[in-house]
Amino acid sequence: MADPLRNQSGIPAARAASKPIFDDRSVDELLAGFPADRSLPEAGNPRLNRAAESIGGALGTTVGRVRNGLTLVKGNLVETSNQITEQISDKASAIKDKVESQAHDLNITARAKAAEFGDVVQGTSEQLAGIAERQWLELRQNARQRLIMARNRAAVLKQDHPLELIAAFAGAAFVIGFAFRVWRSDHD
Repeated sequence: MADPLRNQSGIPAARAASKPIFDDRSVDELLAGFPADRSLPEAGNPRLNRAAESIGGALGTTVGRVRNGLTLVKGNLVETSNQITEQISDKASAIKDKVESQAHDLNITARAKAAEFGDVVQGTSEQLAGIAERQWLELRQNARQRLIMARNRAAVLKQDHPLELIAAFAGAAFVIGFAFRVWRSDHD
C-alpha cells in the first residue's frame, strides 16, 4: 500500500492556506513534488519502485491494447465502410433497375395510348369526310333540282307569255347597255 501524503512543512493546515501558493519554487517543482534539477527521485524506496513498475507496466499494457483497439477499429471502419458502400451500390442498382422498368412500362403505355388516339382520330376524320361528302351530294342535287325547276319555268313562260319574255330580255339588254356606256365614259 502507498504511503499517505504528509504535511512536511510543519505548518498547520489553517496557516498553510494563508501562505501564498507560489513562492520561489518553480511550477515544475510544485507539480512534480521534487526539485527541477532532478527528473526523478532517487531509487531509495523499494515499495515506491515496485508501485512505479506496476503502474508503468499497466500503462504500457493499456497503451498497447488501445493501439490494437485502434487498429481493430480502423479495420472495422474500413470493412464497415466497404459494406456500406456495397449496400449503397446495391440499392442504387435496384433503384436504377426499377426506374428503367417503370420507364419501359410508361413507354409501352404511351405508345398504346398514341395508337388508340390515332385510331380515334382516323375514325373521326373518316366520319367527317363521309358527312362532308353527303352534304356536298345533297347541295349538288339541290342545285340541279333548282336549275331544272328554273328551266321548266322558263319553258312555261316561253310558251304561255312569249311577248312578255321578249320585252323582259329587251329591257334587261337596254339596262345593261346603258350601264356599260356610263361605265365606259367614266373610265376613258
